Amino acid sequence: MQLLSTKILRANSLARLQAAGATVRQVAFIGIEYLPLAQTDGLDNGWPFAFTSQHGLLGLAANGFAPPHKQCYCMDGPTAELAENQGWQVLGVGQNAEELAQVLTAQQVPHLHFVGGNLRLPTLPTRLRARAVEVREWVVYQTHLLPQTIEPPPQGVLFFSPSAVRAFLAANPAPPVAFCLGLTSRQALPSHFAGQVVIAPRSVETALIDTVADWLADPNRI
Repeated sequence: MQLLSTKILRANSLARLQAAGATVRQVAFIGIEYLPLAQTDGLDNGWPFAFTSQHGLLGLAANGFAPPHKQCYCMDGPTAELAENQGWQVLGVGQNAEELAQVLTAQQVPHLHFVGGNLRLPTLPTRLRARAVEVREWVVYQTHLLPQTIEPPPQGVLFFSPSAVRAFLAANPAPPVAFCLGLTSRQALPSHFAGQVVIAPRSVETALIDTVADWLADPNRI
């Protein structure tokens, strides 16, 4: 099967797909630019932080800012691992923004800093503000869409973010099969999408790769 990955895969991920019988083309459909913070007033006020991607952590670090109380809530998997490696105390994790909002609500967090990019989804702050949680938002990176026409058209596409979905569809027809890293990527597909959608159970690269490999091995997949 001819697959397209909308990001450059780790070597073991690529090998796993190839071993499952797929021919894989890798093209980066988004680019990340870390931004300087115009001001940091209030960032060191002791509130916990929320990160929905590794880039939020990396963007904050790129600004040379290290809050005195490094406590955060974030996505499970690589984002949580990076946070711990940077010395953060991870107070709670979720598989997506909806789950993370539920965790924060259950812990009755009264306020927090949400650190993200220019194309971040409003899900987390919207859910929290509806529950009277005070949220301050900080933009530390910019996501650039990099649309490219792929020829011949792939039979299946691996989407790792909503931005990658938008970038791919800006220059290509919808694929027969869309493999999505979580519900947020699935929700970025157009409502009239007529292809097959396969969603990884966890929002980490290894989970999506395992899901695709299992799908390829299933004789009843179509």
